[in-house]
Amino acid sequence: MGGAEKRYWELAKHLSKKHEIYFITLKYWENKTTYLDDTNGKIYAYGVDKAKTFYSKTGRRSLLPALNFSLKIIPYLMKERFDIIDATYAPILHVFSLKIVKYLRKYAFVYTVHEIWSEYWKKYLGNKVIGKMAEVFEDIALRVPDKIITVSKTVYNQCVKKGIPPSKVKLVPNGVDINKIKNIRVSNNEKYSSDIIYVGRLVPYKGVQLLINAIKFAVKHLKTLKLLIIGEGKLRGSLQKLVEDLKIENKIYFLGRIKNNDMLAYYYACDIFVLPSIAKTEAFGLVQLEAMACGKPVINTNLPTGVPYVSLDKITGVTVPPKDGKALAEAINILLNDESLRKKYGENGSCLLYTSPSPRDLSTS
Repeated sequence: MGGAEKRYWELAKHLSKKHEIYFITLKYWENKTTYLDDTNGKIYAYGVDKAKTFYSKTGRRSLLPALNFSLKIIPYLMKERFDIIDATYAPILHVFSLKIVKYLRKYAFVYTVHEIWSEYWKKYLGNKVIGKMAEVFEDIALRVPDKIITVSKTVYNQCVKKGIPPSKVKLVPNGVDINKIKNIRVSNNEKYSSDIIYVGRLVPYKGVQLLINAIKFAVKHLKTLKLLIIGEGKLRGSLQKLVEDLKIENKIYFLGRIKNNDMLAYYYACDIFVLPSIAKTEAFGLVQLEAMACGKPVINTNLPTGVPYVSLDKITGVTVPPKDGKALAEAINILLNDESLRKKYGENGSCLLYTSPSPRDLSTS
């Protein structure tokens, strides 16, 4: 489950105490409607079509699945009655469908924006004309809803810069369940311990290849080093091959997907958490908050997104330039060789986080 999905799930759990929550999505199950949770209330998922990937073979977002989903949501939303629709950022085209539904059914319409790509669309799509069209659609989409929620100050500022009235935009950052994290029993089991962990999908924009190469450099200056890579993705095979080619199989271990409670145990048992993302596709990096909640220093990258605003350079960890393997290796060396600095950054992160909004707080915003 990615950061955006975790955000919506946590909000749904808290809101469901007093309201019915419906996820309108693609169908990963057999029945039309599935009851997801009965702990706090009623949370349902409705699949408008069979699950299809939104990505092409090149790894880029594809137009046709996005258009199909955007059209399929109209009939369902027209026949049902909701008080509020909260639309996530992607696939953007669905915002225009929701505008039609809002006009006809008089729904309140909120748009949660995790990222704004602007000029990056041209680079991402590899075509200046199509990229410019995508940028225009993105700009128009920001003007459609009643309100916009942004998850970072970076995106908030981008919205205002694009001419969206500040009164229409509200900053509601992602949060984590502090109480749940505090109540996790820390295991002394050796399998959880590591010097460094990475948690996330194994896809190009996450920069895991850069991290592996940085480890090759870092081991020259450290007697022992152990990196645990938690997550799955299409790059796993090539990343494992890279580890073998660099002859550091005894330093880096691929764990695949891990259950959430076990994952928290890995956070607690590591010395450093690293998020080496290299592209604007990384909008926030919720995993940083999870690491900080466990009292761990974070190494992240200075992307023009919310990432460096989650963990702050020289306060809760170290921020390095994107795609700079040498700087990443140096940051790893600095923190692994300085226990007091790790402790300082970890404590700062915990203090900062324990005074920030929780999912419960966000649900009332």
